[in-house]
Amino acid sequence: MLYDLFRRVILIFLAFCLLVVLYFYFMIIYTLDGKTYSRTNFLDYYLLTPSILMDTPNISDEQEYFTQADDNYGYCRDEVTWKHVRDVYLAKEEIEVYMKENNIKKDTKNHSGTTYVLEVVGDEITLVIFDYN
Repeated sequence: MLYDLFRRVILIFLAFCLLVVLYFYFMIIYTLDGKTYSRTNFLDYYLLTPSILMDTPNISDEQEYFTQADDNYGYCRDEVTWKHVRDVYLAKEEIEVYMKENNIKKDTKNHSGTTYVLEVVGDEITLVIFDYN
């Protein structure tokens, strides 16, 4: 009886370890070339979106997210694009204040730590976050 209990615990532990390895393998392969998704895709949104992008100011009803996994050089890229923004300049200032409050600096030439870039094209704003850790 004790042997059966021990065997079940070992099998459950091995199954759990296999699931963890498969999860990380799947996430790396799934996002290595980049993945575009929206908030309505709940699985991708909650698994792939970093908290810094989840908490960004809601400046538009239409958002598109993009993530690219680490390429073995310590580089990750996450971005959100707001479409059909009404007041682009006010929204840009709001995002810059949010990033400053979260101690994320604008991207510079030295490429270290976590930095961001804001791109404005027409009525679209794209916030790109680079993580060089």
